[in-house]
Amino acid sequence: MNGKGILIGSVLLGLLAGCSSQGKKPQETPTNGTINISVDESFRPVIDSQIKVFESSFPDVHIVPHYKPEAECFRDLSTDSTRMVIVTRSLSREEEKFYVDSFHLTPTEGPLAYDAIAVLVHPGVKDSVFDMIEIKDMLSGKDTQHQPVMDGLSATSTVRYAIDSVLRGQPSART
Repeated sequence: MNGKGILIGSVLLGLLAGCSSQGKKPQETPTNGTINISVDESFRPVIDSQIKVFESSFPDVHIVPHYKPEAECFRDLSTDSTRMVIVTRSLSREEEKFYVDSFHLTPTEGPLAYDAIAVLVHPGVKDSVFDMIEIKDMLSGKDTQHQPVMDGLSATSTVRYAIDSVLRGQPSART
């Protein structure tokens, strides 16, 4: 199955430079300060590891991740309650226009890594190779022999990917 790109709202170092100051603390820089970020909950293990490494290299930096469904990450960004999101999709033209009009900022994004979706089957299953038509049949409910399990019921990046890219907008019988 094709991978899906993990996109970030901006370059981490650039965002840390823009952290808000509190009281009379020294000016925040890429190596000093605190930033709140919203992260698609499916990336928790990877991002926790990355934060640990970054903070060990820069002990005066504190990154506070808030793990939630992808849709909530974008809500956080639109209400200006977070400075960065780590999600799997780009902003739509309408969303980008909203940020420019509302906050007078042009969001910056770029690939951080690539993700994939794995299909796991019981060792007793005779066929463990599926094509996209068979995966689509599983998700749509046509295939009643296999029961897909997703990482959430709605608003997660995996569910969105399945509906957008595999089912081409058709609702899933499994979510």
